[in-house]
Amino acid sequence: MATVDNTGRIIAQGSGEATVTASCSGISADCKVYVTGDPQVGDFYYADGKWFSSPIEGKQPVGIIFYVGDPTKDDPALKNEHPECRHGLIRGLYPGSWYYAIAVGMDDGGNRTTSFVTEKFQAAPIEMNGATFTMSWDGDRKEMTVTPSTDDIRYFYGALKQSEIDNMDMSLEESLKSYFDEEIAYGLQMGFTREETMDGLLSQGKAIFDSERLHPHGRD
Repeated sequence: MATVDNTGRIIAQGSGEATVTASCSGISADCKVYVTGDPQVGDFYYADGKWFSSPIEGKQPVGIIFYVGDPTKDDPALKNEHPECRHGLIRGLYPGSWYYAIAVGMDDGGNRTTSFVTEKFQAAPIEMNGATFTMSWDGDRKEMTVTPSTDDIRYFYGALKQSEIDNMDMSLEESLKSYFDEEIAYGLQMGFTREETMDGLLSQGKAIFDSERLHPHGRD
């Protein structure tokens, strides 16, 4: 990924991680160097805004780059789906989940021409803040008050029938993730940014909700 010339200058050779060792009079020290070039499809994207062509030890990616360039100029379909994007698109990874990066040779007919090469890595987890919620009904059970233990947390409220919880094909977390993905896609189609859509879905501070509010399985 990097070399050092006879003057001690570090010269980048490719995207990734390199360890540079300096020695003098029997004393040596190592230094890790991270090299980034122009983003490429398939690069690993990290929360600090850096990207590398291979997983970096000690760093956990949050997504994979799958489109480079301004989709609002180059692709009408992507312009419609991602009107706010200007530099590229990243496929998000499920926080804390393990993945395999896979490379394999293929011919024009889609036939494998080499053995598989795999590398296991973990996506960056989401830090839990430990907030709790208190819920209380009015006398007629028409409105519920939700009070978070801290006013800085943003949260989502929904209502599900017990039968739906008991017969779910996916976990509640997976169901909510699918719901938010659909809402964000719908918001983008309507001309809203991702942030604007999430602002409409999430609450902050003490809030009162109608008991008949739509649950996360469809749109009114």
